[in-house]
Amino acid sequence: MGIIIDARAHGTDFSGIARYAHMLLLGIAQAKPDKKITVLIKEKSTLHSTLASSSVFDWVELPRQPYGVYQQFRLPRLLRRLDAKCLHSIDVHSPLVTSCRKIITIHDVIPLVFPNRSGIKSRYRRLWRTWLRWQVHNAAALVTVSEWSKRDIQRELKASPDSITVIPPAVEIPKDNATPPNILRGRFQLSGRIILAVGRRDPHKNLVGLIESFGILTKLLDEPLHLVIVGGFDDRFPEPEQTVAKLGLESKVLFTGPLPDEDLVGFYQLSSLLAFPSLYEGYGLPVLEAMHMCLPVVSSNRTSLPEVLGDAGLLVDPADTAQMARAMADILCNPILAETLRQRGLKQAAHLSLKGQAEKYLHLYQQVLLAH
Repeated sequence: MGIIIDARAHGTDFSGIARYAHMLLLGIAQAKPDKKITVLIKEKSTLHSTLASSSVFDWVELPRQPYGVYQQFRLPRLLRRLDAKCLHSIDVHSPLVTSCRKIITIHDVIPLVFPNRSGIKSRYRRLWRTWLRWQVHNAAALVTVSEWSKRDIQRELKASPDSITVIPPAVEIPKDNATPPNILRGRFQLSGRIILAVGRRDPHKNLVGLIESFGILTKLLDEPLHLVIVGGFDDRFPEPEQTVAKLGLESKVLFTGPLPDEDLVGFYQLSSLLAFPSLYEGYGLPVLEAMHMCLPVVSSNRTSLPEVLGDAGLLVDPADTAQMARAMADILCNPILAETLRQRGLKQAAHLSLKGQAEKYLHLYQQVLLAH
């Protein structure tokens, strides 16, 4: 087919793009295309081992730091040797000049519309905007994950709406391999009901607001509660820990750091609800994961999140900590409401499958190849 998927965004971190790459390849393996697809991966990536049983892919390992000079000069030569006809970049780091056509997935433009002082893309926002516009200009097709992101890409990058295809992500969660609840409770010394949050530390994730809301919740309900925050540590953003200390919640808030999938799935099963208070999201993969796991969701009502969640959760103003606390209390105190949200979540998530997502990409690959 001459199709190359650049999956170097997949690494050992807890990023949504890494999980997106993994799920897309799982879906393509399920779709079983007629011819093999070549996948570019980082050196020592675990992708090829987790998909070892699939005969769909050929794997090409690249240096661990493959961007920069390698990206612009060596990678195009590699693509020619591989006889590439179509390169799909799961992240926006494809070489500007290649002999093949390119499909670029742009998940969001957060550094442009929600800058933070510590992010390198935000600090060099003009340069990042220029880079993205070059990517858009040189792409045969663009893909994004939500209608909200599509509108932002049109506005911020001057992309034609006809050039952008919206393909929402899908997830598949291996529930049988989950760490048992009693093991997690014992390892992390947890008691009572658990509020789960999943994501990085970036300011737009609004962890400070969530912690303040949890502090209010502990005063509303006279019972043991824990807030468990799963995601990588980041020294640039100490505010969540500082807020915990300021509110005296050290015994009630757990920062786990990054976890293996079996622990994450175990926490989805163990928790009473997912809190997702982001100020900005291109999609919000943990919301989809929670719905798959039959876990009620309290979510921000901003950006793409109403589109993702539909009526399957409680939407709140993420800047209103008291409103967020009341929404969490409503789910914890109302079993009928919690069960209603679980069933709605399962129904909402059922519209998306790994195979369905992959088939949309495979169709797009064919369109780009035929237009070559």
